[in-house]
Amino acid sequence: MNLPTAHPSLLQRVVYVLDFVFLLRPTQFFPLWATMFAGIALGARVEFFSPHPFPATAILSSMLCAGHIYLFNQIIDRENDAVNKKLFILESGVVSLRAAWIEGVMLVIISLALAWTVSNEFFYVVLFSTLLGLTYSFLGLMNRPIISAAMNASGGVTTFLAGVYAVPPSETSFFQLLFFSLPFGLAWAAVFVLVTLPDMEGDRQFGKRTLAVHYGVSVTLLTALVLDALALAVAIATLNIYVIATIGLSALVSLPLFWQTWKRGRADDIFLPVKYSMLCLALTAACFLPLSLALAAVTFFACKAYYKARFGLDYPNFGKK
Repeated sequence: MNLPTAHPSLLQRVVYVLDFVFLLRPTQFFPLWATMFAGIALGARVEFFSPHPFPATAILSSMLCAGHIYLFNQIIDRENDAVNKKLFILESGVVSLRAAWIEGVMLVIISLALAWTVSNEFFYVVLFSTLLGLTYSFLGLMNRPIISAAMNASGGVTTFLAGVYAVPPSETSFFQLLFFSLPFGLAWAAVFVLVTLPDMEGDRQFGKRTLAVHYGVSVTLLTALVLDALALAVAIATLNIYVIATIGLSALVSLPLFWQTWKRGRADDIFLPVKYSMLCLALTAACFLPLSLALAAVTFFACKAYYKARFGLDYPNFGKK
């Protein structure tokens, strides 16, 4: 980024702070927010286009929890990510490895402290998510094809439950809520297995056993299609309007894209179903909580401006790449 001559020290400090913010990969917050807002809608029983207030503390806690999970995953996987051209901030050295570690530890503490102030149920969900994320990275479970997919599915489940428990206690039993959360977990797993495909060569070079490396392109594409179809089927089976109107509708709209991607059989042709399934979930969740769309839009354009100015990238976008 070319800094202007006026007040360079102040602008440099601002940019440095932004580097720490975007190190958390806020573009990954889109499915997190959409899933959590669906849980909030169910937990609070909100009506369509409701002005229901955001549980700000719970949302911030979940964001920071997801942020440190993404951050630690980048730290552990930094060499592989550099080969796959995914790790711009750590790779470029604008944030040191030591500073990234400190940020990650601080986020663990802050996210749990905030969760404690929301409710016991919410705290336990965030604690479980934290343990899930740390074991995923530090125990090498991201290199186990089936286990890694199952753990990413668990991320969708816990994010939905976090939304439910972010509002006053629901009368719905835990096991029923767990059933309601399954379509979200299946949808998250469908997206996860697809995004292992572009990194196949770099992952293979470092000996990683992702689903794409272990089973190949055709099986991975078929797995994603089946998982999306299962998300649709289970969403309908819940007979719950909030589940069907959010993840059910998203899975239905995304299904032709997953189908076309599987039929083409190309490892580099997966971004349309990934991006548009996230967009559809965000839009359906916004039908209950319209303000959530404003949050997503502000984040989208902020990310777009940052990556363009800092690295010359057109990211995020809705293109095929």
